[in-house]
Order: sequence, then C-alpha cells, then structure tokens
Amino acid sequence: MMKAFVGSLLLAGVTAASVWFGLERRYARMAAEQEAAHAAALAGLQAECDRLQADLAEARRLPAPEAVPTDPPPEVVTGRSPADALRELQQLRPGPGAKTRDVRFRIVHQLESLVDAGSAAVPLIREFLDRMEDVDYAPSEGRSGDDNRGRNTALAALQNRPRASLDFDFPPSLRLGLVDVLRRIGGAEAEAALEQMLARTGRGVEVAYAARALDEMNPVVHRPAAIAAAHELLLNPPVVEKPNRLDENARAYLLTLLSDWGDTSFAQHAQTLLVGADGRIDRTVLDYLNGALREQAMGAIYQAYLDPRLTNQWEKAPLVSTAFNYVGPNGDANRMFQDVLSNQTIPTPLKALAIGALAGADRGGVRIETPADPQTIQARIAVLEATKASLTDPALARAADRTIENLIALREGRPARSFDFDFRQWLRPGATASPTPGTGSP
Repeated sequence: MMKAFVGSLLLAGVTAASVWFGLERRYARMAAEQEAAHAAALAGLQAECDRLQADLAEARRLPAPEAVPTDPPPEVVTGRSPADALRELQQLRPGPGAKTRDVRFRIVHQLESLVDAGSAAVPLIREFLDRMEDVDYAPSEGRSGDDNRGRNTALAALQNRPRASLDFDFPPSLRLGLVDVLRRIGGAEAEAALEQMLARTGRGVEVAYAARALDEMNPVVHRPAAIAAAHELLLNPPVVEKPNRLDENARAYLLTLLSDWGDTSFAQHAQTLLVGADGRIDRTVLDYLNGALREQAMGAIYQAYLDPRLTNQWEKAPLVSTAFNYVGPNGDANRMFQDVLSNQTIPTPLKALAIGALAGADRGGVRIETPADPQTIQARIAVLEATKASLTDPALARAADRTIENLIALREGRPARSFDFDFRQWLRPGATASPTPGTGSP
C-alpha cells in the first residue's frame, strides 16, 4: 500500500514537472516570436524613416516653384472690356437727386477700369477724343444778380479767391477724366493721344489740362507747343454755342497754366485784357501780370485804375490791393495810395487799414506782403511821414504813427504790432463810421 502511494506521488511529481517544462518552453517560444516581430517592425519603421529623410533631402535640392500671379487680368477684375467701360461713361449723367453720389462712384469705377486696362484702352480713348464729343459731369454753378455782381467781384478779389483751378476733386467732364486716365497709363501711345488733343481742341480748359498732364509725363518737352496753343486761344477765343462754366473760365485756365510755368511771353497782350468791356477787372489777368512782371506791372495796373470804364469803386479794390505791395519805391503805387486816402467815398476804417497794410496785412480778406527789404521799408516810412501832415482825421494820424513804428520794428528785426479792429465789418458799400477808441480803433 505504502509503495503504491509513493509510486503515485512520484508519478504526480514527474507529471507536474513535465507540464511545467512544457509551459516554459511554450512561453519562451512565444517570447522569441514576439521579440522577432518587434524587431521586424522596428526595422520596417527605420527603413521608412530613412526613405522619408532621403525624399526630404531630394526635395530640398529641387528649384523653387514659380510664383503664381496674384492679380488677374483687368477683364477678370472688372468683368468688362475697356469698350464697355467707355460706353457706360458716355451714358452716365450725374444730376440733382439722391442718386448723384452713386452715379459719381460709378463714373470713378469705370475710369479706374480703363486705367487697369492699360495700353489696351488707349486707342479707344484716342478715337473718342478725336470725335470732339464730351459729357458734362458737373452741374452748372449759380450766378449772382446784376445788383450784387460788382460788389461780389470786389469782395472775391479782396479775399484772394481763386477764379479757376486745374485741380479737380472729381472730373468735371468725361474728356478731362480721360486725360487723367491717359496720364496714369503713361507710355508713348498715351502721350501721342494727348499731343493730338492739345493740337486739335479749341477749349481753353482742355489745352491747359492736357498740357499739364503732358508736362508730368515728359517734363518741359511739350511746353512750347502748349504755350503757343494757349496764346492762340487767348488772342482768338473761339465762339462756343452753348458754353458751360469751363468755357466761361477758359482765359483763367490758360493764364493759370502760363503763371504756373513762369511764362511772361503773354504779359504785353495781357495788359490790354485787364479791364473788360463791361467795366470789370479780370482778376486772373491781374494775378498773371503781378506774378509775371511783379513791380513792372504797376504801369498797367495804374492805367487800369484810371480807366473811365471802372465806374464802380469796388472794382478798383483788387488793383489797390496789388499796388500796395509796391508802395514806397514805386511812384504809381504811391499815387494810388494817396488817392485812397483822399477819396471821400472810402470810409475811415478802410483808409486806416490801407495805412496799416504798408507794414503787411493778412486779415479781413486783405493780404499785403510784409516788407523785408530795408530800402523798401525806409521808402514807406518816408511816404507816411510826408502823408501825416495832410491827415486831419485823428484815427488816421494814429494809424500812420503806429505803422511807422511797425516799419521801424521790421527794419530792426522785431515783430510788428497788429491792428485790433475787424476789417470785415466794413466790407459794405456806404459804411462810413469811424472806429471808436477802445472798441477797435487803430
């Protein structure tokens, strides 16, 4: 019995050991297989990594791709051809009403699309300009009544209001808008189109505007032709059947161009245009003469001042304002100064301002240059010293004394004292009251 039990026990132990060794071999085999699989996977990953690194190195050796244009052609941007844009510009008509602003925006948009089209638009623009057609983009300006016309002109002259300017915030006509388009496109073809317009047009504003555009594109080259065209239109202005405000200011635009260029070749002819047949001063002609000739223009200015056609004293105001820049050294200017002081129709405040203006003035719409030349200053002091004896009005005598003090201060490099009354309140025909001491007297 005992031997049987021991035998069974030994058999069980042998069996357990056999099972244990079997399991150990199985687990060892599984571990080896897993390790082999992990090693194969790692090798595969390493191979993939090596391939990717090789691809990256190869990519870095390739040339950079060409840049793709970011701006599409004009036709893609606008969706319309230059012909379509020009056709719409001929149809648009800004007018009174709430939609005027929208129409103006549309005009600007179409003009910009022509600029974007570049040289492709130039032949179409040239053909349109050659037909001498136009579209007015600005409303007509109101006019003053005849009763106030002389006074308004004088006030505008005293306030140095420009009569004509070639700087437009918005093109007043289609043709002028196209001039800007050609200038911005640039190039020989656009320049040739403007040259043709300059040679053919009979409108002063177009000659001046096209000439200035050409001068920006090719400085100085086109000036002789432009000056010749300006002279021709100034001496022989064409008859315009239905003139608008651009045609009415044709002389002003042409003289503005000549003045900007410093051209004095028209000065002799301009002197005959200073006083119009209607007895009014042409301020643009006066500005041109003053800018071109300076003190040498005083002979023509004084003759205009004596012209019997100037029956309205206020029409003489711009002549006097200009002449006061030359009081002292110039005899004609001195005679005009004395005439102002002796004129019984001119109120005392205006005479006091005239005296004070000899030391410079920029108030109440009157602008007289402050003298800097010692000889001019001394000559004005002499004029005032000689004038004081004839001044019976105490206010004018005080004005003369203060002006002499101011001139002495300027001669010595010190600032001049300003007059403390407001001239603008006396810009009324018939104002004769003298300034009251302590309330604005000089």
